[in-house]
Amino acid sequence: QQIADYEVSNWYLCSHPGSRFLAGVTAARAAPGARHALRNTRYSVHHPDGTSERRFIANVDDYLATLSGPFRIRLPDTANLRDKLQEVIHANPPQ
Repeated sequence: QQIADYEVSNWYLCSHPGSRFLAGVTAARAAPGARHALRNTRYSVHHPDGTSERRFIANVDDYLATLSGPFRIRLPDTANLRDKLQEVIHANPPQ
């Protein structure tokens, strides 16, 4: 693969209106003994023994704690972050 091959894919994923990366929240982090995965409001922790824990994020405070805790994401102190996360929660109810 050449760098240009990745640039085209990256542009598409960041720009196309149908890209799942523009329509919601996706995060993943491999930690010692666990792999954390987040897709909108569905949070999963996968363990090396094959077991998994799954739950849905129900409120903005839980969302902020999950992003800054297990995912170690430094969240910006912006005026609309809480509103945007509330929109994600509202658009992705537990199934």
